[in-house]
Amino acid sequence: MKRVRQRRHVTRFLTGLGLLTAMIAAPTGTAHEAPGGPVAAEVLRVLDGDSVEVSVQLWRGPPQVTRVRLAGIVAPELRGACDLERRRALAARDFLTGRLPKGATIRLSDIITSNPGRLVLARVGGADGEDLSETLLHGGFAHAAGGSRATAWCD
Repeated sequence: MKRVRQRRHVTRFLTGLGLLTAMIAAPTGTAHEAPGGPVAAEVLRVLDGDSVEVSVQLWRGPPQVTRVRLAGIVAPELRGACDLERRRALAARDFLTGRLPKGATIRLSDIITSNPGRLVLARVGGADGEDLSETLLHGGFAHAAGGSRATAWCD
């Protein structure tokens, strides 16, 4: 059973890493002509310490519900490998929820996407203009993406 869980975690990690790599490698405004920003979005809910669901108009037509991953950081996972990671994930999510209440207007910039209505990678600015990735990093709620400590939450 433990090996099955480990395989699932590895599979999820590799899938997420592949998606993130594809999104980073793709130029801004790929086939779907998403703007690079800044674009205003309405917060619907905070998903975890580095992802939020928003209503935003990135493409032609009405606003769409889209998941936005904060660029430049990696936060602990709610379904983490150890209790410490899960506690840190809850703290990161609660911190971000305090900064981004439902209905708040945020600013998305440096937007990278590969498919409308799917995950978007972007810099997220709060109502006061703060870069939320930087705020989470400085608060100890996240690590810099790509660093050697990016997934070391159980140490």
